[in-house]
Amino acid sequence: MRDKYTVQNIQFYNREISPLLKETLSTLRCNSVGERVSLLDIGTGDGVIIQSFLCQHIISSKDKILGIDIAEKRCLNAARNIKDAYFITGDALKLPIQDKSIDLVNAWMVVEHVTDDQLMIKEVYRVLRERSYLIISTVVKKKWSVYFYRKNNRFVLDPTHIKEYESQEEFMELLRKNGFIIQKIVCHITKYSLLELVARLFIKLNLVKPQRGRDMYVRNRCMFKISQFLQIPVCGFYEIEACCKKV
Repeated sequence: MRDKYTVQNIQFYNREISPLLKETLSTLRCNSVGERVSLLDIGTGDGVIIQSFLCQHIISSKDKILGIDIAEKRCLNAARNIKDAYFITGDALKLPIQDKSIDLVNAWMVVEHVTDDQLMIKEVYRVLRERSYLIISTVVKKKWSVYFYRKNNRFVLDPTHIKEYESQEEFMELLRKNGFIIQKIVCHITKYSLLELVARLFIKLNLVKPQRGRDMYVRNRCMFKISQFLQIPVCGFYEIEACCKKV
């Protein structure tokens, strides 16, 4: 099931990084002048966020850059395409990382995939140094949500989501009760590139191979730029992103 999902539900490389993630890393660098930053990207997939950081020189090969994903094929894909980071196959519920060794954990759209969201947050808390940061995002779904995928007779943003939160407050409480101080919350409606949605539909219908669909973005600069303008909202789905601090 996991290998099938990895092949069919590819990640499209782009250079968009959330302002909250940029802002947090900038704050971290100001507090660690002259020192290298250790970044852990949980659920790294094909390494899209790490690749975006490196392309924009927000992080460098001098920093300690780690990506972890439960899918071995995705880690191999990331390692093949990105040379200035280390990629590890592992479980977010049992991170193969030392205690208090990480300055910034990024968990973009991961917590909704795990069987125990509280255990994942506890693991993140364990590996972070004191006064370090977690940037975490997830899905909030309204009752009227509609999309390509269905699970348990309900529309879902992703067929592998185990839980899609019903409110911002529910998600914030998860973070608070596991020791984090929430410094900032950003919430906005989920939007996808129209071209990406078409590509995903073609892949789902077996009209185009997954790798070819991604290559259209990687190799065609014009198509990439167009995709950034032609974006449409996904009805009833919202993305929530939080900056949390361990104290």
